[in-house]
Amino acid sequence: MTKQVTEEFTFRKQDTIGVNDAEDDKSFLLNCFINTGDYDAVLNFDNRRCLILGRTGAGKTALLTKLKEDKQYKDTVITIDAEALAMQHISNSSIVKNLFELDIDLNTFFKLLWRHELCVEIFTHHFKVTDNYEGENIIEQLRSKFKKTNPKHLRALNYLLDWKDNFWKQDNNHVIEMLNKTESELGANFGAAVSGIGAGVSGKKTISKEEKHTLKQQAQSVVDGMQMKEVTQLLDMLNEVIEYQQKQYYIVIDKLDEGWADNSIRYRLIKALIETVRDINRFDNLKPLVVLRQDLLGHVFEVTKDTGFQEEKFASLYLPVTWTRGELTRLLDERINYSFCSRYRKKHQVTHQDILPENVNGHKAIDFILDRTLMRPRDAIDFFNLCISEAVESPLIEGQMVLDAERIYSRDRLDSLYFEWNIDFPTLKEWVQILRTKGADFFVGSLPIEEIRDKALNYAVENPNANGDRLNALANDFAESRITLQDFVYSLIHTFYLVGLIGVVLDGHHKPIWSYEIQKNVSPSDINDSTFVNIHPCFRSALNVK
Repeated sequence: MTKQVTEEFTFRKQDTIGVNDAEDDKSFLLNCFINTGDYDAVLNFDNRRCLILGRTGAGKTALLTKLKEDKQYKDTVITIDAEALAMQHISNSSIVKNLFELDIDLNTFFKLLWRHELCVEIFTHHFKVTDNYEGENIIEQLRSKFKKTNPKHLRALNYLLDWKDNFWKQDNNHVIEMLNKTESELGANFGAAVSGIGAGVSGKKTISKEEKHTLKQQAQSVVDGMQMKEVTQLLDMLNEVIEYQQKQYYIVIDKLDEGWADNSIRYRLIKALIETVRDINRFDNLKPLVVLRQDLLGHVFEVTKDTGFQEEKFASLYLPVTWTRGELTRLLDERINYSFCSRYRKKHQVTHQDILPENVNGHKAIDFILDRTLMRPRDAIDFFNLCISEAVESPLIEGQMVLDAERIYSRDRLDSLYFEWNIDFPTLKEWVQILRTKGADFFVGSLPIEEIRDKALNYAVENPNANGDRLNALANDFAESRITLQDFVYSLIHTFYLVGLIGVVLDGHHKPIWSYEIQKNVSPSDINDSTFVNIHPCFRSALNVK
């Protein structure tokens, strides 16, 4: 059947259906927003799901961008940017480094930092405070009120007075000030001794086990004795004031997966934030909304878990962001119509069916495109934009244009995958090369085992310190005989699965399991030589896989 298009319509060089970054895509996002139910959950204060989880490009930030741009809610959103909070100063703090050397549990301190920052942001946003004079007036008004109605809040007001000289500053240096005060407290108790720990590690100063044990006890006592109770009472007081004035606030925390602090500290700061969010989530008038990559959350819990830790206690907070094929098709259609409807003068609604070929390589065109996504909007938008680029000066996207676009798209997606996972797996690109020797499907037992062994040993020799590279750490474990070569191979395959390069067909299953299916959970122990591997169609062209 011939498609009906106007003679005037052709694709132009600058035509797109938007960009893949939510913050740069506001026009399309706000005019073509698809509510899959996740946005309703975000808005609902009775819905306690506040950890927004998903892969990069799944639409997590889009939900919060929609919230912040919605006129109905714009004044109720308090945004906290982890990078802007100067959290990197914690990584650079000599006292924090030394406390790590002492193996001090800093969770209390990190939770105090988050609570303090939340109080600053909520207080200044709610009362519109800009300087000390305004702040002190409000404190006195609250003191007068609570003397009669709720005296327990007076202690929280004293906490405000302790910080009145910098609580209202607009320069986002609250973390630095809190850190400086903590260093002063620790220094007043035993600063000279603690500062010697770092020197001792480098060989400039020797500290006995007894001295180290004493320092650890003293340091832990100071950390545990910080003003956690007072700042928690301040949150209680703020919630009561907000409730009395019939207000509600969303507290948005995004960009936690970026490099805003050293990994060893960043994971612990995120763990402290999650615990803080769980506590604040009990308030009826404050709703925290934290955006996290699903894999980052898992790694945070893996690195920071201690005796008695139960991850399932946090499961009720999870709001997983996933998409069905139908929802992604609707998203594309809304954007196609928004971009091209005005030029299709004889149509009221333009969809993918108007501009795509009926099939590509024997598959429906829309299925061909969606099969090459990780079921997330970013991929679908990117692929479609490349198809449009191939169709410039044409009234339709033809089958060969889709295939030409796929070659570019596949290379771009593979490069993006390396970038997305660079913090955890900076050597991923080198390890992926072993997939070029395979077909689209293969058994784990068919991998070139000798090549993998030599590669792992070479990496271990050249990089004896993993430096945050999880694949390198595995190579070192193999070289030091802490794991077998077989264990290394299974962990390598699990890494490919984790990042989305492959799906795995486990024993007793009949189709591949993909890591972007959030409800699925595959561990290295599930993988063996008979595990069937399926390289994702998204990456086959870039890897020259048939």
